[in-house]
Amino acid sequence: MRIKPIITVILLVFVAASVVTAIAKEATRPPAPLEQATAVEEAGPRFIAYYFRNNIRCKSCKLIEAYTTETVTGEYADQIEDGLLEFLVVNVDEPEHKHFVKKYALYTKHVVLAEFDQGGQVRWKNLDRVWELLKDEESFRSYIDVEVSNFLDNVPDEYVVWCDDENEGGLA
Repeated sequence: MRIKPIITVILLVFVAASVVTAIAKEATRPPAPLEQATAVEEAGPRFIAYYFRNNIRCKSCKLIEAYTTETVTGEYADQIEDGLLEFLVVNVDEPEHKHFVKKYALYTKHVVLAEFDQGGQVRWKNLDRVWELLKDEESFRSYIDVEVSNFLDNVPDEYVVWCDDENEGGLA
């Protein structure tokens, strides 16, 4: 009896079963949070405030992230809850996020605002003064707040819906 061909067949069956299992798991997995965030509904505009970072985290980088996170999630909690705005911290050193470096011309840590509508990105803005204002927390937070507010308010008129007193108004 030849044992080598039997072992070869058993190993090939094991490898084939492993490949089929891996493919089945990948096909049934839910989308990652970043994929969910960029999946755009056709109901109207959606906005994302990104903080782009990498694996190297200095004190200043952590402050930019903290000030931005606190300002966006604090000042725009209603818009986040309503699904109009999302705030995402994205590590561009991760292979699945490297495309953002080219897309937004990133060369260091950045705060970027992006608008998505009808299945694609409409516009984006790099908040390039974050490094300049970092030493003045109040000015930094004010800058982020004003920029996000202006970005959200610059929505074409066809998306503005005025609501009655039962609703709190806003964008549909």
